[in-house]
Amino acid sequence: MMPTSATLGADIRRAREILNLSARDLAEKASVSRLTLRELETGTGNPRLSTLLAVCQALEMDLNVLPRGLAPMVNSDRNLHSGALKRLLDSKRGSSEE
Repeated sequence: MMPTSATLGADIRRAREILNLSARDLAEKASVSRLTLRELETGTGNPRLSTLLAVCQALEMDLNVLPRGLAPMVNSDRNLHSGALKRLLDSKRGSSEE
């Protein structure tokens, strides 16, 4: 089954709840709006790579948790595109296996 943005959002929400963080606390910690976080958690948003990175860092999650199938769904920053995200994910996976 192909992962979806809703799957990613559910994983982020689950991680937030495990850490006993409120949505407000996580949004503040990641420096994103509560609306952005809500859209991310419900799978209705189209987050930038920088937003995903900030949320993952705030949750102390490794970026490797992002499924490869989500790369095309990420609304990337100007100089990044889904291919760049895939290369970034692949390089992170490679360095963690060494």
